Amino acid sequence: MVHSSPVRRGRIAEATDEQSIPATRPQPVRRAQPPAQVMQQYILWHESEGHSRKTESVYQKTLSPFFAYLKGDHQIADVNDIHLEHLRAWLVWLRNTPGQHDKPRASKTIESYCRQVMAFLRWCVEEEVIDHDPTTRLKLPKAEKKHIRVFSDEEVRTLHEVCLPPRNGLRPEVQRMLAARNRAILWVLLDTGMREMELCGMRFMDFDRKRGTIYIMGKGAKERKVLLGQRGYHYLCAYLDHWRGEPESSEERLILNDDGSQMTDQTIQKLFMRLKKASGITDKRVSAHTCRHWYAIRFLLKGGKLFALQRHLGHESLEMVKVYAYITDQDAEEEKRKYSPADDVEIEPRQVKRHGFRQG
Repeated sequence: MVHSSPVRRGRIAEATDEQSIPATRPQPVRRAQPPAQVMQQYILWHESEGHSRKTESVYQKTLSPFFAYLKGDHQIADVNDIHLEHLRAWLVWLRNTPGQHDKPRASKTIESYCRQVMAFLRWCVEEEVIDHDPTTRLKLPKAEKKHIRVFSDEEVRTLHEVCLPPRNGLRPEVQRMLAARNRAILWVLLDTGMREMELCGMRFMDFDRKRGTIYIMGKGAKERKVLLGQRGYHYLCAYLDHWRGEPESSEERLILNDDGSQMTDQTIQKLFMRLKKASGITDKRVSAHTCRHWYAIRFLLKGGKLFALQRHLGHESLEMVKVYAYITDQDAEEEKRKYSPADDVEIEPRQVKRHGFRQG
């Protein structure tokens, strides 16, 4: 009969006792993630991915008020503390709180804000900034689908005329120079449908005068080629030949501010604000983006193909340009009503003698 050693038996018992007790590991201390700090990381990521400066500014313009709302209404100063109920409360706040100029925010604006915040929070999840996704069950708010209003031919002619700025103490040659520059901007936008930032970025090396083409570096660092029509080519060359002056290098911008500095999107926006006031157009936006809409719709109405329009506008998806096809279908219906062949047939109403009961 073999007896086990008491020392050995004690060691086995101790080992068994240790295995039966679960080991309690210290939980890692969660580091606070201040919204402003995370937003800077997000902007840095956009820059490293080569996204446009305008994309970065749009996100910054949306996220800063979002964080201010969270801190003011929910005392949230850590991105980790954002949950679904906070996002839903924020959407309600956007609908019920006036925006700029004390006007209610458009449903399209609210939808855009929601998209940007959702993209930011999902980036936080991917980058392991937060350990949960508060947008999992969040649905995008529905936006109204409004008809895109574009310029009529008469309004385009009016915009062309008011490109001549008021004197306001300007010398005649300065006034003519600004008119030439403003008309070059207007007609290049109408003739190509390019974005305002793309127009600001045009360089001499991007303009092929012999072929009348411009190479544009669009969103996502994707280059495309657009062809100028006769009018856009004429007004651009008139500005370059008579008022722009010779560039020191091919890297210089084609179109400049009146003081010779590089033109920005703020310059374009201020120009169209003045054109809107001078033209008296009140029933639609007067902007570079309206020129883009005008080009797209006119291109399709003249028989252009949807795939070609997608390339011209620099859209990645065909879905982005289908809205223009829908609008042109509606315009075609209006043209059908105007030129309906059946309406040209003259029909003389027949005189029908009515037989009724005689009185008396």
